[in-house]
Amino acid sequence: MNARTGQVSDIGEETTSDLYGRLVRLARAVFAVPGAALTVRGERQPVTLVASGVGRESAASTEPVWRYALGTGGVVVIPDLGASEMFGPGMFPLVTPAGVTPVRFYAGVPVHSSSGETVGVLAVFDHAPRTLDSVQRQILADLGAVLDRELSASGELAMAGEVQQLLLPREPPDLPGLEVAGRVLQARDAGGDFFDWSTVQGPHGTRLDVVLGDVMGKGMAASLVASEMRAVLRTHARYVGVLEAVRRTAETTAADLARLGRFVTLWSASIEPTGRIEYVDAGHGLAVVASPRGPRSLTQDQLPLGMPVASTWAAAHDWAAAHDVLEADELLVVVSDGVFDVFGSIGQAYDAVQELLAPGLTCAGAVDAIIAHASGAGTSDDVAAVVVRRTPSDAVRRTPSGAERRTPSDAVRRTPSGAERRTRTD
Repeated sequence: MNARTGQVSDIGEETTSDLYGRLVRLARAVFAVPGAALTVRGERQPVTLVASGVGRESAASTEPVWRYALGTGGVVVIPDLGASEMFGPGMFPLVTPAGVTPVRFYAGVPVHSSSGETVGVLAVFDHAPRTLDSVQRQILADLGAVLDRELSASGELAMAGEVQQLLLPREPPDLPGLEVAGRVLQARDAGGDFFDWSTVQGPHGTRLDVVLGDVMGKGMAASLVASEMRAVLRTHARYVGVLEAVRRTAETTAADLARLGRFVTLWSASIEPTGRIEYVDAGHGLAVVASPRGPRSLTQDQLPLGMPVASTWAAAHDWAAAHDVLEADELLVVVSDGVFDVFGSIGQAYDAVQELLAPGLTCAGAVDAIIAHASGAGTSDDVAAVVVRRTPSDAVRRTPSGAERRTPSDAVRRTPSGAERRTRTD
């Protein structure tokens, strides 16, 4: 259900909040009626989200009364539909475990989306004529107000999720020699998983900066923290290397994280088109290189940001970045724990990562495969994935200084230790 429009695209796509169910059951109990239901606008027809004591077909059969109640703007009480000139007797079958009898009594209150639009009706039914006194009418109005607040809160959360998605990278950077893709699937409308990438001019030319983070928790608060972390890290990364950018981000956000009682795991890296990777793993531990020679993890034993302990992030010399080289036939895969948790063991996870080396699979295709697997396995957590690989680059390109730089298929590069290492870059 769209909390701001109140529409459900199809009955097969309807969603039911536990709160909606509790309120409908409460209405049935309070008014001692055989049935109650919450029915909302659909794209083609009204959709009953929750029905208690009656089949959904009973609520659907009262559509003419529902439409009448929808337009009234307040509590509607029809003591006897059978005696109503507007509706007439025997029009609305009430299907209960005891059998089928006509709906005689109907009372409903409209519910509204966060924009104020009337989107549905909470109604109670009885097979015998009756009425509501002033106190009962107020109770029904109060139940409707609770639903209004829930829909409004859901709408605000959905909007926060939409904004959060808009802040994520939309298109991969145009950086010869590297391909990247990423995606987040939130468990709720908004969540704490995030990723980012950007291109930065470094001392060795243009590099790709990539980050994937996971804020503890879900929902609105986690999404706000995620947006702050992404913005702060991106700002620092424009001016300093990956290690210093993470250290400054930890320092900048420490007070906010402490006040909110949150911590953030983070994997951040700078990747050159030559394949050289410099990375910092702040308690994340979920970066793997898929390789024909077997998978290898790119992890460090370091704390998440915001942990309530004496952090050594305050001193740059206490931490060090790690290094690796991404070969032309390898794939860098970074995921959130929502992906990892669907596997029974780390071995199963590594086997799944290795399958992403399938010929012809793009980075975007690999990300889609990861998200689809986690979602299909029924994960209840946010899910995020970023995949990077090198692309063929035999052309002559110019460095930022204007000098030509040739990238042959058999280049000599130096590993982080300084030793020469001959690899194929295709």
